[in-house]
Amino acid sequence: RRARAGAHGHARRGEAAPEVPRAGLPNALAHLRAPRQPPAGFPPGGGGEVRRRIPFRGVREHHRPRGGQPPPPEARQLPPAARRPPEPHLVPAAGARRRPPPAVQPGGRDERHADAAGHAPRPLPRPHDERQGPAARQCAPALSGGVRDPHEDLEPAGHRGEHALQYAESRAGRAGVRARVDIEDPQAQQREAEDAVRSAESLVAGLLCQHGRRHGDPIDALHLLEAGPHPVRQPKVPDRRGGWPQHLLLHLLLLPHSAAIPSDPLYFRNRVDHFGAGTGTYQQRYYANESAFGGAGSPFLVILGGEGAIPPSTGLFYPFVVDVLAPQLGAMVLEPEHRFYGESQPVEGGDRSLLTPQQALADTAFFISSMRKRYNCSGEAGEPRCPVVTIGGSYPGWLSAMMRLRYPNVVDIGYAASAPMKFYAQQVDQYAYYQRVSQSAENAVAGCNDAVRTVLAETLTKSKEEMIEGLGLCMPLPSYLEEGDNHLLAEELAMVVQYSFAGLNMGNYPPPDTLLKQACESLVASVSTPWDALRSFLKGYSISTLGQLHQSTANLSHEKLTDLTNTESDESCYNLTSQLPSGPNATISSGDWSGVGTGENGESWDYETCTFLVEAIRTNNVTDMFPPRPWSLEWMQAHCSSRFGPDQGVPRPRVLADLWGFDRLEDTGASRIIFTNGMTDGWSVGGITSNLSDTLVAINIADGAHHSDLSHTMPSDADTEAVKQAREYVSFILQKWLKEID
Repeated sequence: RRARAGAHGHARRGEAAPEVPRAGLPNALAHLRAPRQPPAGFPPGGGGEVRRRIPFRGVREHHRPRGGQPPPPEARQLPPAARRPPEPHLVPAAGARRRPPPAVQPGGRDERHADAAGHAPRPLPRPHDERQGPAARQCAPALSGGVRDPHEDLEPAGHRGEHALQYAESRAGRAGVRARVDIEDPQAQQREAEDAVRSAESLVAGLLCQHGRRHGDPIDALHLLEAGPHPVRQPKVPDRRGGWPQHLLLHLLLLPHSAAIPSDPLYFRNRVDHFGAGTGTYQQRYYANESAFGGAGSPFLVILGGEGAIPPSTGLFYPFVVDVLAPQLGAMVLEPEHRFYGESQPVEGGDRSLLTPQQALADTAFFISSMRKRYNCSGEAGEPRCPVVTIGGSYPGWLSAMMRLRYPNVVDIGYAASAPMKFYAQQVDQYAYYQRVSQSAENAVAGCNDAVRTVLAETLTKSKEEMIEGLGLCMPLPSYLEEGDNHLLAEELAMVVQYSFAGLNMGNYPPPDTLLKQACESLVASVSTPWDALRSFLKGYSISTLGQLHQSTANLSHEKLTDLTNTESDESCYNLTSQLPSGPNATISSGDWSGVGTGENGESWDYETCTFLVEAIRTNNVTDMFPPRPWSLEWMQAHCSSRFGPDQGVPRPRVLADLWGFDRLEDTGASRIIFTNGMTDGWSVGGITSNLSDTLVAINIADGAHHSDLSHTMPSDADTEAVKQAREYVSFILQKWLKEID
């Protein structure tokens, strides 16, 4: 019955959603292997029955690019479902030209390339050229095995004026060019490495050649690297006969996939206060990729920024969205940065009174409406309408669902991955979060829970002086710890340990060899020497570089990961000050007991969790492996008042749930929201894990971690079957709902 009624959201209200298993294809998803068959999950007469195949919407048949031709028949079919999500293969119709955007309008104008004073923007460079398709094909032989860049006829994904070397690194990294190091024979290792180097050289040469052809270079692209000053960097490139720079080859060999998609930033003039009488504006940073956009009437995929800055080195978060979903749907990808993070600062100074979810949602609604006007698809005055899908993971996942709930005339579909819906509605058992984290650790390594309990009991119960000396803490301690007693120091050290495990658990994918497993193995192996065990954990797993954590934490919210993990220090001591957010009276234990992050991002997130996004999380050392510590609203009120003042630092746990009703979505009339959950993730205990209606659909990934379906890496063979199937299912639902919107 679950296979028939639950898989596509047609379960009776409250019925458990289908959980994608660790292996094998459930009957409810069998249609994905035979796309010509109607989905098996829709029961006859169920109101959502599908009686014909949903066509592939690479370029919309009803809203094709102006001046273009209809897409070929093969482009309108659902791609054959395979063991991995379909590769992007959208190619524009012959002779099709994208219509340039109209002039920007006051109040909603695009501030790309504008200076800090807000002077008129320079024209946006548009590298598209009628010659690029045929010219790019001349480079195909340069690619190893005759492989073509799948974007050779399009502007490169995430690329707008990007440096050729940076682009080549990104594409080659995503292609998985790397040396295998799991071969025992040293000579075989050497041969394997040499083969990988030759493949990398060939691939990079081909990509650079295509880049040069694409941008009008009739010979090759190498001179782009030597042409003088460039805003990204100027690497020294040897003579072609001398091979490639070692740093590039090492980068290619060590990164199986790129972390997100580096992109050039753009700027949009948004409103400082959407609900006040003022008319002030600010520059909101955003990123865009229109390489697969089918023109007016095709979808916008809007990735929502969250609790952290989005630098150009990160750019667009999710290759799955840019390189898979966008080509499937013929969609534009947009990604605005959240207000009060990074460069998107509505006001200067420490006043964060306008840092609210209400203002953030209004930012996004105004941004989307302005983009629709800019691309002639507002749905008004005879224009076609571009449907909008908002996409987010973690807090942005909640924002995505709220955009669909609060602005249903602006947003057509919400895709909410690992969204902590019930946390913000105060509907979660306070012990459940770290219980799930502890279960994941024990599943990764048997005995991990007992090892953590033993190590912490043997170290954090000692005197203040013993803890400082035994753990090698840097002096001086943060001022509040200098003044506090041993109990306060022990509490803060325990907080570092538990939110470090929370971070490792969010990135506990793909199994089995993750950093969570490695951390547990280290603690189990050294439990007999507890001081050494805890000291090694603090130095090795609570302070790490993003690159070191990339393999196992690729699914952790990128902005939070950047803050929770700092560049490893050369100091021999462990610096607790490095764990603090910015701002007055900062403490390690803050509004979010899974970790607020550090620096200005941490300060802003501390403020958000001190006001409308209250998360009640505690530990008891019984259902979890951490020292018991109660959480209370009184503690939060004292902390938040100390940090942000008695007027601004006021926790409001239930205000938004009572106003908006997201704790009872099925009764609000909400529709077309996909909730995905990695069931090993601590946040899944507060997610929507059962279908609420025909169009409020939950997808549970048995071995998934924190929004593993929205990974910061390209889909690959390393992905589990459950994640692959979840992505296919998401793709199918999006195509179905977009067709219904037509």
